[in-house]
Amino acid sequence: MPPRRQPPAPQGESKTGLVVALIFFILTSLAFGVVAYLFYDESKQAASKEKEARDAAANAKKDADEQQVARIIYAGYLGTITEKDISLLVNLQKHANYDTTLGALNDKYKNVGINWDPNTSRSTPACDERIRKLVEENTSYAQKLKAAEDAAKAAATDYVSKIGVEEAGKLAAQKGQRTANEAEVKAKADKSAELLAAFKAIEDVREELANLKKTMDTKDIDARKQIAALQKTIDEKDTKLKKILEELESKREALFSDKPHGRIVRVDNHNGIAWINIGSADFVRPQLTFSVSAPNTAGISGRRDRKGAIEVTRVLEEHLSQVKIVDVTNATQDPILAGDQIFNPAWDPSRQIRVAVAGHIDFNGDGFDDTPELVRNLQKIGMVVDSWLDLKEIKVEGTGITGVTEYL
Repeated sequence: MPPRRQPPAPQGESKTGLVVALIFFILTSLAFGVVAYLFYDESKQAASKEKEARDAAANAKKDADEQQVARIIYAGYLGTITEKDISLLVNLQKHANYDTTLGALNDKYKNVGINWDPNTSRSTPACDERIRKLVEENTSYAQKLKAAEDAAKAAATDYVSKIGVEEAGKLAAQKGQRTANEAEVKAKADKSAELLAAFKAIEDVREELANLKKTMDTKDIDARKQIAALQKTIDEKDTKLKKILEELESKREALFSDKPHGRIVRVDNHNGIAWINIGSADFVRPQLTFSVSAPNTAGISGRRDRKGAIEVTRVLEEHLSQVKIVDVTNATQDPILAGDQIFNPAWDPSRQIRVAVAGHIDFNGDGFDDTPELVRNLQKIGMVVDSWLDLKEIKVEGTGITGVTEYL
């Protein structure tokens, strides 16, 4: 029996293998590409670092060469250059620092006779040799100067000896004369300055005396004016005082010629109080004052003698008030007693006296206004002050003027 033929593979299985192979190829290509890129980038970075290192080395060598050129040239100027330094300098002559350093040193030392010899790569002469030569020249100059000074002194001595003693004396006399003349001129100048100072002092004293006299005259005139003003003020005060005394005298006469306004009904001399027979019906009020006199008595002048004074402290009834004894003329021989009569010429028991005070009141002549004190005294004796001028506050005080107000 012949063998059976295998059926052909399905078309789908052969395509799957191809796809797998294709994917593997693509992934492999990508991997090789990434690896190649990474290796290329590292190579590029390494090349860059290598270039930086070469540049740094070149700069370092350049700096080292500059320092080497400067060192060798300075050694040549100082005379300490070696053959090895000369060989190195031949190779470094093309260096930029060579001409710069050499030019600066040539400019610095050419004024003292030191120059650079490019053939020997040394200065001619060397600095230390030139310094030694300058020291020698300076020493030589010092010696020559001393010799010249010694020669001048010897010449002067010889000259003095030649002109002789007479000439020397003449010169000394001339010098003495000049000294004397200078002293005389100085003395005259000092004396002139002293005289000028004295004249100035005298002039100052005269001016001071004139000013003092002028001041004294002015003060004397002012003093005379002040004395005249004070005398005028004293005269005015005397006139005013005389007028006040006349008014007091007239009031005193009125007091003792007036009728009594009441009498004392009881006295307590131990406590200094008393009682009078007038009260609220008679317009009596506290602080009202009265003079006290014995009943039906008169002195040598025909007027009643004053025994003392009382002041109302309390109004008790219509016709009874308590008073305190404020003054006794003779408490031992003539005390205030019950039955004594009381007087107040400014007080009217039938009506209250109302007044207004205007003007400047000055009791003691001190120049200050005493209107408030006058108002208090008038109120104490029972008068009503309707209006007065307060000169301190510059305003009118009181309840106001009425039709029955009298002026003082």
